[in-house]
Amino acid sequence: MLGRSECILLKSVLEMARPRKGGTPTFTAYHAARALDLLEGERLGRQRLARSLGLGEASTRTLLEIMGELGLVEKAGRGFQPTGRGRELARTLSRVIRVSTGTANPIPGGAAIILPNIDPPEDLTSVYKIRDYLVEEGCKVAVIGGTQQGRPVFPGVEGPPVTYIVEAVEDLGITGSSTIIFVPRTCLPQAYNAALRIVVERLCK
Repeated sequence: MLGRSECILLKSVLEMARPRKGGTPTFTAYHAARALDLLEGERLGRQRLARSLGLGEASTRTLLEIMGELGLVEKAGRGFQPTGRGRELARTLSRVIRVSTGTANPIPGGAAIILPNIDPPEDLTSVYKIRDYLVEEGCKVAVIGGTQQGRPVFPGVEGPPVTYIVEAVEDLGITGSSTIIFVPRTCLPQAYNAALRIVVERLCK
């Protein structure tokens, strides 16, 4: 379970991407997490950050404004940097969600989202519950499962994808229990949002 302050931070990130007056933002919790990581490494202005995030400048401006209102980033010269609260959020996110794009993958050229604090789905019903989160966020293609004491557990998956899954688990170096979601890179931001919703639901009581 996560602490109260950690849960408040995670829930604030989800709120950023919710529809608001003027429409639904093009950014997600994934972009907020990436922005914190990028700004921790180097102070960036809005234009450079927009290019790094793959967002338009107007969307990046809105993202930075909301993150500023939440006390996550602050102006620093000609760029932006994380605040202490922003660094705390980045640390929490890195503990509960990992993203890998350089491992073997049952979806060619895909990404892996690892939830190290969430036990793997035990059956297809549990898989479908996770898939519902993904579909709601707009990600309709995924291979869902996880590891139990480092052993791959992917209910309903058979044939060639199993080979890639075994290789991916080895590449990721997972030795404990976790949930793993393989998705196309094109819907990684949406899948990250879904994963964060699962984390908040399971670990913030």
